[in-house]
Formats: sequence, C-alpha cells, structure tokens
Amino acid sequence: MLKSPQDVLAAWLDGVNAGEADRVLALYAQGSVLVPTFSEKILNDRVGIEAYFLGLSKRGVSKVTLKEETLNVLELANGVFALAGLYDWRFQDGELVEARFTYTVNIHKASPITHHHSSVLPRSHS
Repeated sequence: MLKSPQDVLAAWLDGVNAGEADRVLALYAQGSVLVPTFSEKILNDRVGIEAYFLGLSKRGVSKVTLKEETLNVLELANGVFALAGLYDWRFQDGELVEARFTYTVNIHKASPITHHHSSVLPRSHS
C-alpha cells in the first residue's frame, strides 16, 4: 500500500514513464474521474481510463517529469489529500507539453486516485 500522497504521484509517474497502462489504471479507484490532458472527454470508467493511457503509450510518451518545486499537498480529511502542481510531458518525437494537474487521493485505498484533472498550461498574454 502507498503510504503518502507523494508515493501515489511517484507510482503514477513510474507507470506512465514505463508505458504500463495496467499499472497506472490500478491506481484509479472504481468510479474515479479523469479529466485528461490530451482528450476532450471526461472519463469515469475503467475502460475509458485504460484506453486513454494505452493511447498515450502508443503515442510514445518518453517521460513525464514533475516540477517538484510546484507540488502542493493539502490534507482534506484523514488520509484524503489534494495534490496540485506542474509536470512536463515529453514525447518520443521531441514534443514537449507543459501541463498542470490536480489529484484527489485516499491513501487508505489500494486504488487511491479518486479524481485527476490535467490540462495544458496556458500561455501568458502579458
């Protein structure tokens, strides 16, 4: 079992970076919600979430890197946390996508992610 919200995020990053959609999917609780970076659909079932991560591995994710200095962790209740921050998606074709994320995780659950939102970081107009 993962002992901290940071452990959950590290496991997610490890699974995505290894291209192992099944490992990533195992982190999402039954009925969890994923608002993905690279899809206009909001996903709330295991079939959709799995298909999304399989598609990303086929697209050729080279590495997702957490910008550690941006990570914010807030305990909402006993063992339930909100995480927010920035990460970079690098693809095998060299494309770099900067994104922001939020997670809600319950570290008492074997599948701790209950909500995950990720979106491309908007460019400043100033």
